[in-house]
Amino acid sequence: MADHSPDIREASAVYGEEYYLNHCAKAHPYRHGDPEWEALYGRVADNIVRSLAPQRVYDAGCAIGFMVEALWDRGVEAWGRDISEYAISQVRPDVAEYCSVGSITDPVDGRFDLIICIEVLEHLTPSQSTLAIKCLTEATDQVLFSSTPSDFDEPTHINVRPPIYWLRQFAAHGFAPVLSYDATYLCPHAILFRRQTEPVTDEVIAAGAELVRWRVDATEQRTQAVALNVQLADALNVRYRLHSSRSEAIVQRDQSDQVRERQEQQIADLEKQAEGMWGHIHYLEAEKARLSSMEVSMFWRGTAPLRRVAGSVSPEARSRVRRAVRAVRLIASLRFGELRSPTPAVPAPTALPTPPPPTAEEPSQGPSSSLQSADQFPFLEPLRVFRAPDPQPTVNVITDSVLPGSMFGGVATALTLGSLLATRVGARLRLVTRTEPADAATVAGVLRQTRVPHDMEIETLFVGHETKTAVPLGDRDYHIATSWWTAAPTAAAIGYDRLIYLLQEDERMFYPMGDEFLHAAEVLGDPQFRTVINSEMLYRHLSEGREAIPALKDRAVFFEPAFPAELFHDDPTARQMSGKKNFLFYARPLNVRNLYWRGIQAIERAILEGTLDPTEWRFIFLGKEIKDTRLPGNPEVVVGENLSLEEYARHVRSAHVGLSLIYSPHPSYPPLDLAASGAVVVTNTFETSKLDLSSYSQNIICCRPTVKDLVAGIASAVRLAGDDETRLANLQNDGIQRDWADALSASVDQIVQWCDG
Repeated sequence: MADHSPDIREASAVYGEEYYLNHCAKAHPYRHGDPEWEALYGRVADNIVRSLAPQRVYDAGCAIGFMVEALWDRGVEAWGRDISEYAISQVRPDVAEYCSVGSITDPVDGRFDLIICIEVLEHLTPSQSTLAIKCLTEATDQVLFSSTPSDFDEPTHINVRPPIYWLRQFAAHGFAPVLSYDATYLCPHAILFRRQTEPVTDEVIAAGAELVRWRVDATEQRTQAVALNVQLADALNVRYRLHSSRSEAIVQRDQSDQVRERQEQQIADLEKQAEGMWGHIHYLEAEKARLSSMEVSMFWRGTAPLRRVAGSVSPEARSRVRRAVRAVRLIASLRFGELRSPTPAVPAPTALPTPPPPTAEEPSQGPSSSLQSADQFPFLEPLRVFRAPDPQPTVNVITDSVLPGSMFGGVATALTLGSLLATRVGARLRLVTRTEPADAATVAGVLRQTRVPHDMEIETLFVGHETKTAVPLGDRDYHIATSWWTAAPTAAAIGYDRLIYLLQEDERMFYPMGDEFLHAAEVLGDPQFRTVINSEMLYRHLSEGREAIPALKDRAVFFEPAFPAELFHDDPTARQMSGKKNFLFYARPLNVRNLYWRGIQAIERAILEGTLDPTEWRFIFLGKEIKDTRLPGNPEVVVGENLSLEEYARHVRSAHVGLSLIYSPHPSYPPLDLAASGAVVVTNTFETSKLDLSSYSQNIICCRPTVKDLVAGIASAVRLAGDDETRLANLQNDGIQRDWADALSASVDQIVQWCDG
């Protein structure tokens, strides 16, 4: 600071670290590392580059250099000057040489396409600001300018003026406001000034002042409207919660009635059992009397030596003794008749049969801990199989269930892989389900919809826990397990040699830390499994991510899923059918990974901020178990649940914009369904991956899963959806697979090499 004048040193001391941390901005400290500031200046720089296309820019009052940095990052040469030595010391190192300490009342070195002066002149005295405007206008032909007209609270704001004051100041140097230029991306009172050869008239100055006033008022009204809409939404949410509470109270009342009915039934059952118990007591008393009479009988006394011998010999000998006793008893009964007192017989009650008493060989006990464990995890029991040699191999796809409405994504992919493998090796295709019998028509329909050529008969086999059905096992069969809980029992039954584990998710993420998490982690980490992984992103996550599986690369291959053009294609007619723009939300409230409630928050905020006008947009919710779909402004909402693949694809083709969220390290199918159909879709990143989907399509917008970022993503999607030229170009140049046979060819080859190579 020794080379600077006393005035500069004094001013620089005012604008030190404490000022930038506590006074420069009301919202939060003005410093690097804050994504809010970086995003703000990034948006401003984007608009400058897009609308003004400057090559050289000068930032008068550059502070810590946010604007200079943003412009250099976008390929624009930029310089800056600020009075604060502290601020200049905070400039990013790679652009520090382009920013200097100094006063903007000194001449600007060089010539620039654009000079920016943002919220600076209110800090100067009137004479200083006049001198600054002179210096700035001498170095350029256009100035992007803003100075607050209303913030009198900031102590360093010593020169707050109405916009017309600055309009006249610039007019004195031959600069007129560009009335057609909208600079509100900077702030509502921002103005673009441009040099003109003719004097600036009072009419132009007045028009500029009126335009700024109108923009400021409009911004305030929009802010108030948003606040009111937020209050309205809060009120609606309160009303909804009250309604939900009332509904829950009614349900609880109904449940209480059901509990009372069950208790009354239990009481009736116990009373019935008590009646049976009295009969059982009478039966036991009669049996006691019969045994007493037997103990004094000739037979009992005669066989006493045999019983004494039986107590001191081996179990085999005891068995022979018991047979001898029965023989003696038979002979005695034939010679002497019934050898007991004539006690009348009492029949055993039928309502409560007497359990057989425990013997020394068969002690009475409850189930062991291992049996209880098997009851807790029945799906881990080894798959039931039997040897059935057959010259023709079979491809067994082992999964949980295949029912209508559950055939999107993973199950359909497993069937497609099995079908292509069966075609490749000349095998039959068998679908083995463990929780429900398969719907054969649905299975055949899936293969038709995926356009996989497969004309052989498909066998279905249900081997549920309660059934006794087993899977025929041939020496040349192939087995595809679709989850860890089908892979483990299949490996326990047949080994690993001809078993493939199709992995379509980090299945550890299904569970909290506990037994099932450990089971899943152990199966994923088992080095004997050969694994086929759905998508390179999931493969990278599992092999290189934070919770990477050791040596997975040595036993895994990945593929990218396909989206057949017959189902997923650009369909302008479907999008125009409703007369409104269609917003599609992939909605599965009970599948927590799909972030249903975060999506609802983002949609509501986008409506309240005016991005999704309820009078212009129609909302389509696709999924299952969808909750209350009321939205602010009461727009039209269409709900589709448990749809066939054709119905689902028809809705997807009608979408202009989609929102599909999943908190998982892979893209999931719905965003790609939408992008393949010409829609612009918003999805979220995952914490361990940026999840860059640009290789799939530029019509997919990835955001952090915060409400603010998702709303911004929806706004970007709405703009892109309105730009048909760019949207269609992105669609034509996307990297989305359209043919399953091509997509899975390398994986099928690898499976054959693993099993037969």
